[in-house]
Amino acid sequence: ESNSNNNKKKRERNYEKVAGEDFVEVDEKILEDMIELYGLSDSFAQNQLMARGSSTSKLLYFISSSIKKNIFDRGLHNRVKGIHSGLRAFERRSRGDDDKSYRPCQESIHFIVPHMTKRKFIVSFDDFSKCLGEGAIKIEIFSENLQKNMRELSTGAFAVALEGYETDVRSKLFLTMWKCRHDNVNCLVARAELDGFQNKLKALNKSVA
Repeated sequence: ESNSNNNKKKRERNYEKVAGEDFVEVDEKILEDMIELYGLSDSFAQNQLMARGSSTSKLLYFISSSIKKNIFDRGLHNRVKGIHSGLRAFERRSRGDDDKSYRPCQESIHFIVPHMTKRKFIVSFDDFSKCLGEGAIKIEIFSENLQKNMRELSTGAFAVALEGYETDVRSKLFLTMWKCRHDNVNCLVARAELDGFQNKLKALNKSVA
């Protein structure tokens, strides 16, 4: 519990630190690598991704189309400090000098998943429910097909979408996951949000019944 709170406070301090920095365009190589890694289609609004302070910032933001058009494209962002202009979209995972890949943030995953063609799985109600765990989740508990797909992944981020809702952005029934080095995965969703997902699934289950 205390470690979770400390990590949350540390993240909040980091976000506060960059809040006063200017938005800049994301480095082209970073964009190219993300598009390749996650198979982001042409429909993904990559021009709405922005960094703060540096084009190679650890944290990338997703800016709404209206703010991009009315603020950034008109150059008004140079005169105004926009603290809450966007959602956290991608974050770089520090796993050694040989890997500087970015993982999708849960905060924006519903805007990203519909455009992913790689490292994404559309899963059953049962498998989606099993993803909602804390700590290491054994791959062996999932359906045979999902087990196979998860084991074929390299270490790193991937996403799951609930079958039937994979293109429904408003439902937000998408999860950011992590493939571990051993036969486990992690759900990269905060504990408080996990409870919210459980409640959503209970409501869906009742409506189907």
